[in-house]
Amino acid sequence: MRNVQWLFISLVLLFVSGCAQVQQLASYRVTEADLEQILMRQADELAGRVSIMGVRVPLKVESLQAKIGPDGSDLVELSGAFKLEISLLGFEYPVALQMTVSGAPQYNSQEKAIFVRRLNIINSSVDAGGYRGSLDSLDQQVLALIDDFLAEQPVYRLNPDEPIQRALMQIPVNMAVEEGVIRLSPGR
Repeated sequence: MRNVQWLFISLVLLFVSGCAQVQQLASYRVTEADLEQILMRQADELAGRVSIMGVRVPLKVESLQAKIGPDGSDLVELSGAFKLEISLLGFEYPVALQMTVSGAPQYNSQEKAIFVRRLNIINSSVDAGGYRGSLDSLDQQVLALIDDFLAEQPVYRLNPDEPIQRALMQIPVNMAVEEGVIRLSPGR
């Protein structure tokens, strides 16, 4: 009888530790570098959407940096440097814009992807024709453009070709923001 109890306890412990191992194996980390790489690839699509007063303006994304969970927050910060080339009356007017926005990452279970929502401007600067400073109206236009873009384009989509990610696509997922990473793990 004593051997049966030990066998039962051993099996329970093995099962519990096995579940913990499966949970650990099935979690996936999305890093800042992952986000930067994906967003730079998507920047070309954003470039064709910019218009000022109804005129399409070429946009070049010069740099892009992502910070996940800065200062222990549950937000993602996206910093970028952009150049606009405005043509007016035969003259070219270069406009440089630097902006940092923050937003809340959210996992969409139908899309199997992470989107950034509820953007806020942290800081911005404009350099255009000798003027350096902030233009609130331009900030809001660029914020609206980025917000619309991120509403349609996830910052990360699970890849069905990767075994851990494919497993996560089949079950409910919990998302946690940690400093430097977004962790996706099996939900409960």
